Amino acid sequence: DQCWLRKFAGNTYLLSKRKADDAFSSIYMRTGLDGPDQLLIDPLTLSKDSSVTAGIAALSDDGQLLAYELRHGGEDETIVKFKDLTTKTDLSDSLPSALNFGVEIAADKKGVYYAIGAKEGPRLKYHAFGTDPATDKLLFGEQFDNAWGMGFDMSTDGRFLVAVFYKGSSGDETELYVKDISSDSPFVTVVK
Repeated sequence: DQCWLRKFAGNTYLLSKRKADDAFSSIYMRTGLDGPDQLLIDPLTLSKDSSVTAGIAALSDDGQLLAYELRHGGEDETIVKFKDLTTKTDLSDSLPSALNFGVEIAADKKGVYYAIGAKEGPRLKYHAFGTDPATDKLLFGEQFDNAWGMGFDMSTDGRFLVAVFYKGSSGDETELYVKDISSDSPFVTVVK
């Protein structure tokens, strides 16, 4: 058997576990260091042909909301879904299949920031829970074409978004930007 600690917040620990006879890892939750492991997502139950894998994308700071990705077959694109860890139920929201570069749950848990590889290039967006993802707000990235990749992170206090854009697999060109979420100010160039 294999087990990896993937994320933790507060008293919530998220694990990927794969038993010796399982084809894929499942997602488990443990409350406290010594608590029992509770199965949250078993990818073997998600498709008839066992072609879906599940991965942990993000965990809210209070450990109560999980963002997880579902990958069909060997596709690069994933669907992002959300689970309330208090009730162990999925939210009705999901992000459509896309090349996902990351997800961060907003500090107020009213939505998520996420980065995708669109046809036009990498884009950073915000999805408010309870709304149609087609109306998600584009936050940044429109100046970059599809020769660029990106990554982003949110500060531990939930106040800042940091986005890095890179060109080429070795990052021959790299640009870094920061946004103060608390004032909804525009992104500021840090490195260009």
